[in-house]
Amino acid sequence: MRSGAEDFLIKTAPKDELIAAIERALERDVRERNDRARRQELQARFARLTQREREVLMHVLRGRLNKQIAADLHIDERSVKRHRTSLISKIEVRSVAELARLAAEIDPPSPKGR
Repeated sequence: MRSGAEDFLIKTAPKDELIAAIERALERDVRERNDRARRQELQARFARLTQREREVLMHVLRGRLNKQIAADLHIDERSVKRHRTSLISKIEVRSVAELARLAAEIDPPSPKGR
């Protein structure tokens, strides 16, 4: 509801309705705080990336191959592999699928000029 209202109660609402509305509001507050903390933690992980790692990340998320990324960024394929390894480590994921899932949860900073 607008402005975070959990429920609308009349002044003479029964005590159990009031308590239930308060409990729902507290539960929602806990969920929202946890969601915010999770997003902030993920954003901090992505913030660790260098500019080049962000560029490689954007290409990886598009499903590009190392060879294609190297050609697009005008670097050698081994450099792409190093950047991928570094960003996987910094973001603390084990796979590209997990990386994509986390990236979808937040909006990682996009590289400047791209």
